[in-house]
Amino acid sequence: MAFLNEIAAQLAGLGVGTVGTTIHIGVMPETPDACTSIIEYGGLAPDFQFGTEGLDGETPAVQVVCRGVAYDYATPRANIKLAYEGLAKVEAETITTTGGTHAFYHWIHPQQAPFLMNRDAQNRVYFACNFLAEKELSST
Repeated sequence: MAFLNEIAAQLAGLGVGTVGTTIHIGVMPETPDACTSIIEYGGLAPDFQFGTEGLDGETPAVQVVCRGVAYDYATPRANIKLAYEGLAKVEAETITTTGGTHAFYHWIHPQQAPFLMNRDAQNRVYFACNFLAEKELSST
């Protein structure tokens, strides 16, 4: 889960929200209405190096989903744009969480432009964007 915590820390630094309050890992809670969820999914095969035992690096994938209050299109759209542009700037950078885990990121690439994902029964709008990250293994 270090990867998701690192992405959450990066999003908080970009001004998308606050980890544990408006940025949630692995879930999209019913409240608060305006929040961001970070959900991991299958990435690419890990890296192996000749002469090195075990994994050398990884390329995980994450979906960032931003939701707003009822009938608010602009705020979740602005937040996903912050995530899209901000995460795409990560290159040759160490990301550290408040819990102390950290990893060196070669890059984080969006897989498409942000898109309107859904509008739920409470008329809350959801925007999403998927990302791949090439990184070294996380450590404490």
